[in-house]
Amino acid sequence: MENGKPATGVKSLSANGEKLSQRALTAFKRSFSQYALWWVFGGLLILASILSPRFLTYRNITNVFRQFSIMGVLAVGMTYVILSGGIDLSVGGVMAFSCVLVPVVGGVIGDSIPAITVACLVSGALLGLATGLFISIGRLQPFIATLGMSAVAEGLAFILSNGRPIILEDLRWSRFGNGYSLGIPNLALLFIGVIVVGQVILKRTVFGTYVYALGNNEEATRLSGVRTRTLKTTTYVISAFLAALGGLMMTARIGVGDPGVGTGYALDVIAAVVVGGTRLGGGFGSVLNTLLGASIIGVLNNVFNLLNISPYPQMVFKGLIIIAAVLFEEMRKRRE
Repeated sequence: MENGKPATGVKSLSANGEKLSQRALTAFKRSFSQYALWWVFGGLLILASILSPRFLTYRNITNVFRQFSIMGVLAVGMTYVILSGGIDLSVGGVMAFSCVLVPVVGGVIGDSIPAITVACLVSGALLGLATGLFISIGRLQPFIATLGMSAVAEGLAFILSNGRPIILEDLRWSRFGNGYSLGIPNLALLFIGVIVVGQVILKRTVFGTYVYALGNNEEATRLSGVRTRTLKTTTYVISAFLAALGGLMMTARIGVGDPGVGTGYALDVIAAVVVGGTRLGGGFGSVLNTLLGASIIGVLNNVFNLLNISPYPQMVFKGLIIIAAVLFEEMRKRRE
């Protein structure tokens, strides 16, 4: 103390301590914001293991992988569409159509799995092409065009199956859909492959760069020489192609071609993409974040089922999740 006042050295130490505290707090906030989804996912896993002792069993974990792998494949395609500034409500219908096509096409051309697979994937891509053309050339709103295509695809599925599930006679599908490779479910390995390819295309190719640009500013992208109509149409083809792949995976998992299998899937898929941080309106997001979002939705679905919660409250909860995710994004944009 000098003349009743604190020494200069003490003041300096105090000031430095406050600065360090502020820097540490700022760093923590930045880290928490950047990895918020991981914190949420980790907390969800802990909560799930507490609520249900069966959650961490090997059988249940592999079941979770199978469940959200199918949804995740559809979510990768949805990521491309949302990044470009659109939305695709037809994924559930296209998945159901593809699911029914497996036994139908098999009954016509025989039990050639490669031929059936190609037929289903091409059919799905053609539905996506039609949707994309309605939006890019016909100038329909994505919501209207994809909602209509969902009804068309689902209606075709019910027509082909006469409104009832068709049992697969070729057991190779079920063996693959419920089988393992290296201790990992085959469907999960297929999903991982889709994630890797989807992320590489999005982050390492010119096409991916254009998708981001289209979502950020369509007019500026067009004026820069990019064929925005073709680009936009392609994102819907990708989404429908992957929805058809999801239909093949679902058929292999349940062993039947079920025309009603896609009901409610669009909600889960959109929730996975939005929870993963992809911005509705386009321009921001990634396939890897969609993987995390799909994992969160998949774990939630599994916990709901383990706790015997009715599907109807689940729909309410998922809807609230989408609203909360969009509100969080809007608040974040305002802060910026």
